Amino acid sequence: MKTSISQRRDIVDKAHQKLSIKEQCQLMSIHRAGYYYQPKTESELNLELMALIDSISSCITNTRDLRYVEHTITELIAQRVFQIAAGYEDCNDCNDLRGDMILKTCAARLPQTGSDLASQPTMSRLENAVGPGDLIRMGRYLLDAFVFSYTSAPGVIVIDCDDTNNNTYGQQELTLFNNYYHDHCFMPLHIYKGLSGKLITTILKPGRRNKQNNLASLLKKLSGTCANNGPVR
Repeated sequence: MKTSISQRRDIVDKAHQKLSIKEQCQLMSIHRAGYYYQPKTESELNLELMALIDSISSCITNTRDLRYVEHTITELIAQRVFQIAAGYEDCNDCNDLRGDMILKTCAARLPQTGSDLASQPTMSRLENAVGPGDLIRMGRYLLDAFVFSYTSAPGVIVIDCDDTNNNTYGQQELTLFNNYYHDHCFMPLHIYKGLSGKLITTILKPGRRNKQNNLASLLKKLSGTCANNGPVR
């Protein structure tokens, strides 16, 4: 019966009186370095990122015909996230990077033998398929993740609201000309915990600054949610 490398590694006896570890490894047909190899566990940060990608993916309604699906929502989100993190924000970059072995690994595909990732048309269809309900679920998930990241209520929470321009091109919906930035853009609203910089939630907005009364209404809802859920009071 054929045994695995891990099973043969377990047979090696460090306290053997006649055979050294090197000699035992040779008999077991395993490399000596393989005997000392210890698999590296994922860091807590990596696990949090993978959980975030999985959760955000679950917020998106999948209306595709599953008989013809080659890329899951989770794979598409992972591909998009890691491309942006690497500095490739444009969907057109998907065409050149869909065979990149590092990105394929990040999307849980085998780097050499795994099929290629999504192309630009597939990624664009994903982005256009995300509706208002999906965005609301994403925002609520981020808020819930913030609330339940505390095991006990903090003494004070300083909320920092930051409008950030995201310049656009083409005829994208709700991209407006912003006189301050002198360009067409979206103006997503990022809400942070001011003292630590921890993200509370983020909201996609048209390319104009938020009016103060709209922001006050949003903060009222936000504070109410934080006060009624989890350890944050």
